Amino acid sequence: QGYRLGDRGYVRVEPDEAGRLVSEELDVTLELAGADLVLRERETGEELLTRYEAAEAATEAAEAEIRRLRERLGDTGEDE
Repeated sequence: QGYRLGDRGYVRVEPDEAGRLVSEELDVTLELAGADLVLRERETGEELLTRYEAAEAATEAAEAEIRRLRERLGDTGEDE
């Protein structure tokens, strides 16, 4: 459950039809996925990542690109 600050204090925010809370200020939805709180952009539904998750995804993408380029060059990355 969530609350929004109104003119006379905090007012309970009701979940939408899918059970998510909507933050109009942040333009995101909030939902539980197991024990995790997931934030999604309201317009696209895209999940917003934490800094750690974003850094991890960027590292994985960079490593995949290195592997792709090494394969293209015929380099295994091992010293001969």
